[in-house]
Parts: sequence; C-alpha cells; structure tokens
Amino acid sequence: MRTFIVHILSAFVAVMLVASCDTNNEPIVVQEPTGKVEMVFTAALANAVVSSRSLTDAEKMHNLRVVIVDGNGVVEHNDFIDFGGYGKESLKSMRYKVKGNDTKSLYFFANVDDMSAFNCIKTPVGSNWDADAVNNLVLTDIPTDALPMATQYTIEVKNADEYPGRVNYLGSLYLVRSECKVTLNVTNKRTKNVSLGEVTISDLSDQSYLIPHVESSIPDWINKMVTEIDNGEDEDETNNFLSWIKDYDLPVSATHNPKIFNSITAVPIPVGETVTKEFYAHESKNIVGSEQVYSVSMVVDGITMDDVLPHLKSMFRNTHAIININVNETDLTCVVELVPYIGVVLEPEFGFDEYKPATPKEPTIN
Repeated sequence: MRTFIVHILSAFVAVMLVASCDTNNEPIVVQEPTGKVEMVFTAALANAVVSSRSLTDAEKMHNLRVVIVDGNGVVEHNDFIDFGGYGKESLKSMRYKVKGNDTKSLYFFANVDDMSAFNCIKTPVGSNWDADAVNNLVLTDIPTDALPMATQYTIEVKNADEYPGRVNYLGSLYLVRSECKVTLNVTNKRTKNVSLGEVTISDLSDQSYLIPHVESSIPDWINKMVTEIDNGEDEDETNNFLSWIKDYDLPVSATHNPKIFNSITAVPIPVGETVTKEFYAHESKNIVGSEQVYSVSMVVDGITMDDVLPHLKSMFRNTHAIININVNETDLTCVVELVPYIGVVLEPEFGFDEYKPATPKEPTIN
C-alpha cells in the first residue's frame, strides 16, 4: 500500500514538472522507490551471567514493543508482542521488511505498555514519530512485578541489492533495565541474636529516564558495560571509576533523598546468620563534591548504625549493587560488589517459538 502511494505521488510530481518546465523536451525520469530489505535480529536482555544468580521474573520481558522509524521520522513498524504472562529473556529471528538506503531508528520497549503516560510509543505506522518526547519519557514509580526496559539503536540500511538475498543480519540487540537492583546481605557478627529494623539507603533518585541518556551512543555504552566491567576494568590507573561509568544524565526534575526499606516489621537475625533483602531503585547520581557518595543506615536492636558504602561510586541503570554488611558489636562494616548485567545470546526457551514472527512483516498503514 505504501508503494502504491509513492507511485502516485511520483507520477504527480512528474506531471507537475512537465507542466512547469515546458521548454525542456528531455524525458522526465521518475525514480522508483528503493527495494525492501529484510532486517533480522535477536532482541535480548543484557543479562547477569557473572554469577550463578538467576533472574527473577520481574527482571525479564513480559511483553515487547518494537518500533522502526525511517529517516524521515515516519513509523515503518510498531509491533507489540505479549508473552502471555511468561517472563522471557530473548526473542530470536525477529524479521521486518523496511525501505532500503535509509537510516533507521530502532526502539525496544518492554513492560511499559500499560503505562498511560507512555502512550506516545504506540504511534501508528505511517505517522510521525516524536523522538524528543519518547527520549525524554520519565519513570517515577518502579513496578515490582515487571521492570521497565528500553533502548534505541541507529541502523544504516543500504540498498537492498547490496545484501545477499536482500537480508541484513544484525545479530543480537540488547534491552537494558531502566533501574538498578540492590541486594543487602546483613550478617550478625555479634555474640547474641539481633533484631534488624528500618534500613535506609542515602541518597537515591526519585525518577529516571526510560531510555538511557548517555554521552556516547547507547550501543557503545552497553558494549563498554559488558567488556570492561566483566574484565574487572572499572577503575583507571589512579583507582578512579572509568569516566564512561559516570556518563549518564538524570531528568532535571530528579531529586535525591533517603530511601527507606524494611520499615514495617523487624527481622530477627540469629548469631552468625545472614538475612538478605532485595529491592529496585532508580538510576541515581548523588554527587557530594566531585564524586558520587552513598551510605546505609539501619536500626539494630533499636539503635541506628550507619556507614558509607565503599567502592559504590556510581548507580547507573542495569547494574546490581550487592552490599554485604557485617553487624559488629559497636559498628558496621560494608563491602560492595557492583555486578553488571552482561549481554548474552540465549537459546529460545520451551514454548517460545509461538511468539516469533513467522514471516517478515511488511510496512502497513493503518
């Protein structure tokens, strides 16, 4: 249908040119639209594989929206896939036919379709895409049943005939969670049982962007997250965090405040045992002086104890901060491990193929 419209418009332009340029007897050559290219890729989560910890269901995709926008800012595809209540980690062999010789913006959105504030991501095919509005979508609440995820790629598509079989294999493209995961492992090092009450992390942001806001391109940023932190290269020769780890922005309206956890019921911790608490937080950037600083305080047997969290100099999205805290007789000792979600390509899970597009999807105008 789109090709038919282009043909009509091209013919109309040709007639107009003849009418306005009657002194030129050269035949008018109307360029035919470039042929279609089939884009094939895997949509995968950037997953944690640095330890044996498995993902919770909330950390997986429960639905996925794929949006492809052409170089003129017009939506070519807007495809929503629901996984029927199941959490998935990857979706292989996604196939979409697009116009060749063009620069595409490819967006992935997971677990956000029921948020009314984000309706602009549902822009129909053939309509203009509001890139500024989409890139500046802000998360205020963090759903605990399915974490919001998003990313954006810019893809140069050549003429169709330049690809064998007119197929452009893009490999794996990754979504990143818009939040951080924090795990508190609190160990009782005292000689008697203790009671753990209110736990507070200071200071965390009250909002974050849905799509990453980084200085470099988003794919480059994700790649650095995978290759450098996975190899233990999170610091430079002066023991400072590599600059890219701090290369992200928060909404101008974001504020940082203490965030309280475990405030309802005190938890008993027997001698020598460990209690684990997990929660999700917005990407944060609590700067004190020139560095990011975070601290923890907790009520133990009715007494508040606190400590600065060492080595936690950045709280950027899609990372897992594991905070190991020893409750000593008179103080706390903390050790922080920053675990990235490393990108891997996973094999399809059982029953997964039913969600794959069986044939390449053609652009259609609703």
